[in-house]
Amino acid sequence: ANAALAAARSSVASTGFVGNPHDFVPSQAFRDDLGRSHVRMDRIYNGVPIFGAQAIAHLDEQGRVASMTGSPIPARLPLDVTPGVGADA
Repeated sequence: ANAALAAARSSVASTGFVGNPHDFVPSQAFRDDLGRSHVRMDRIYNGVPIFGAQAIAHLDEQGRVASMTGSPIPARLPLDVTPGVGADA
């Protein structure tokens, strides 16, 4: 999972994931029949999960990241993630 997190964090711009501060939280990992591991990670922004935004790191038999797939996030950042209720609520 550490290699997957490092790859996700270093490939933010090249994979279409944008925004800072950003991070990923591993949510599932499994090994397939070929001995390759896959780590599914949820995307968070300022500590708040982004619904539907995931990255998946595909690792080879030696644990090196072979590729990344996932859902790009539109470049509408920064976002205010401070909870609150508007005056019209």
